[in-house]
Amino acid sequence: MPKGGGRQDADLTGARSPPEAVLVLRATARSGASAERLWALFTGTRYWPAWGPSIRAVEPADQTIESGSSGRVLTAAGLWLPFEITRLEPRVYWTWRVGGLEATGHRLAPDPAGGTRVTFELPAWAFAYWPVCRTAAIRIARLGESIDLSLIHISEPTRLKTRSRMP
Repeated sequence: MPKGGGRQDADLTGARSPPEAVLVLRATARSGASAERLWALFTGTRYWPAWGPSIRAVEPADQTIESGSSGRVLTAAGLWLPFEITRLEPRVYWTWRVGGLEATGHRLAPDPAGGTRVTFELPAWAFAYWPVCRTAAIRIARLGESIDLSLIHISEPTRLKTRSRMP
């Protein structure tokens, strides 16, 4: 696949995604980048504003997420919403809750044609958010193919605050 090609696929057919067996929609893009490189983009909060159209900033801003990680995101609408990573299977899949709602799933898989398939999964009730997920899938696929990750620098619009978590 040519560098920066980012072939895209759309999957608007309802599909059942184990283990939850909930009707989901998928937005997918193919990338020539390695799964390891794409996983770094998926799980490094410093990169989220670079590929996520609905995210302007993240606190903590430079974290690699794991199951149970939490923080908050500044949305494109200007609202800060809390998030928590609810499930994470290393180098394969993670899901999160944003603003108290189960939100998108983020999946990587080998593509039979070569490279890696980047997939965002969202509940069927959030169908209007599918174009945002499609844009994110395309962006992350292209970023993975074409940029030195150390060059991505996101300036924070507000000062970071340290928050402690109750046991």
